[in-house]
Amino acid sequence: MIRHTPDQLRAADTDRDAVAERLATALSQGRLQADEYHQRLEHAYAARTYADLDRLVADLPVPSRPGAVSPQRTSPDSSKLLHLP
Repeated sequence: MIRHTPDQLRAADTDRDAVAERLATALSQGRLQADEYHQRLEHAYAARTYADLDRLVADLPVPSRPGAVSPQRTSPDSSKLLHLP
C-alpha cells in the first residue's frame, strides 16, 4: 500500500473554494493585484493536491476569522511558492 504525505493527498472542491475565498480576501485587502489574483484563482480551480493549493497562499497571512482555512505553516516557504510567468 502506497502512503502519501498530507501534501500529496487529493484536494476536494470545498478545499479549492476555500482557497478561492482566501484569494478574494487578499485581493480586497490589496495584497494581490487583479492579474495575480486571476492567475492564482485559475490555478486554484485546477489544483489536484493540497500542496498545489498551499503554494497559492503560502505568501498570504493566515486568516484570523473562526472556521477559516489555515495553511500548515505561519511563514512563507519560498521553495513552495508558485512562480508565475
